[in-house]
Amino acid sequence: MTQPPPPAGGQPARTVLIDASAAFQQLGGIARYQRGLVAGLRRWRPDWQIALAADCVAHPKLPPELAGLPVHWQPGGNKLRRLRDLLSHRPPVRPSLDPAGCDLFHATDFSAPRLPGLPVVVTIHDLTAITHPQFHQPLHRLHLRLAIPPACRQAAKILCDSAATREDLVQLFPETADRATVVYPGVEPRFAPQAAATIVAVRARYDLPGQYLLSVGTIEPRKGHRALIELQRSLRALQPGSPPLYIAGPLGWKAAPFLAALERSPVRGLVRLLGPVDDDDLPALYSGALAFLFPSLYEGFGLPALEAMACGTPVIASRTA
Repeated sequence: MTQPPPPAGGQPARTVLIDASAAFQQLGGIARYQRGLVAGLRRWRPDWQIALAADCVAHPKLPPELAGLPVHWQPGGNKLRRLRDLLSHRPPVRPSLDPAGCDLFHATDFSAPRLPGLPVVVTIHDLTAITHPQFHQPLHRLHLRLAIPPACRQAAKILCDSAATREDLVQLFPETADRATVVYPGVEPRFAPQAAATIVAVRARYDLPGQYLLSVGTIEPRKGHRALIELQRSLRALQPGSPPLYIAGPLGWKAAPFLAALERSPVRGLVRLLGPVDDDDLPALYSGALAFLFPSLYEGFGLPALEAMACGTPVIASRTA
């Protein structure tokens, strides 16, 4: 990795305000993105001052990457309040720092406040709320469809997680072409092949056999978990002693059809739900698996596939964005 440029002599340290709401709640891939962004900037530019914006109460297990940084709190944040703010033209996040003292606001979760005179960078992870609305709950879909266009209009720079996401963005909003750049998410250093003893300990913790297949992600229609049932049925027909599949992740929106299909399936004993797992156990879960299965119908990027590969585990993924 190249070294960061040295601080410019005689210039004051830059102050960057970053929306870290999802990271404080530890909610999925966007939380990972926010934590990694903050950690990377703290390593890359130690001369910068970083402050965090959060519209929620912190998760009891505060991520260490966020420790010690100043935080603007706006308790009680939720999509309904954000939607109300958008409809009433109020900024959904109000930084406690005087904008005159900031150099940049990084909106990391689609929506951005209106901060006249302050440059705003917006990250667009995907545009499924517009291109595939059936993958979102109605309130969430409405929030994103209202939040994304004004965020893109005011952004000085738009970061897209993948070339596919940028292509969708430019097709929907052609005026963003000269401001949209692909910046791939990275993988945390802790995702690496784990020691055998660590894998054995984590297998025992979750009562896993010596050989298993793994999938990680919230159980919801977009993640394509129904395909895993059919995969196990085909595997059993080809090889009666095929390993079981474990799915790590919470039950999400419209999980009921998947659960019903699994209950009816003759291979229901070969597809087992772990539920949410401790984040610290994921590297060993990946490392111990024979293969990682990622059947998503659409992904803006897909961090679990990258994490599994970093742990040395073969990945079988759907051929999609």
